[in-house]
Amino acid sequence: MGARKARRPDPAPITFGQFWSLRALLDSAVRRAGAELGAIPGVGSGPMGLTPDSVKFSPEYRQALARYRAADSAWREFMAAYGKRYGKETAARIRAEREGKAAARLASNGEGEAQCR
Repeated sequence: MGARKARRPDPAPITFGQFWSLRALLDSAVRRAGAELGAIPGVGSGPMGLTPDSVKFSPEYRQALARYRAADSAWREFMAAYGKRYGKETAARIRAEREGKAAARLASNGEGEAQCR
């Protein structure tokens, strides 16, 4: 018998609107931290696109990596707590956004929906 995994306490109740706003905020923090990390000179400049050790050991890189890992960790913890609870609503919202973008694209091209099928 293996050791039992500690049960995560139930997160504080929030509405789907609050979930979506916090998710967007955390997602933008991860993207921003990743962009900062990628903008450091020398990142990905080594053989096969790897980052050289001289860059990895620089204080600038280490601070940017720490910010990225903190943002990513916060995003993963948030999604672990609330992602399953709002999975259906999230899928429906993303689907509606995609359909809206597709409709706008069709309208801007001057094509009707009948021409796509």
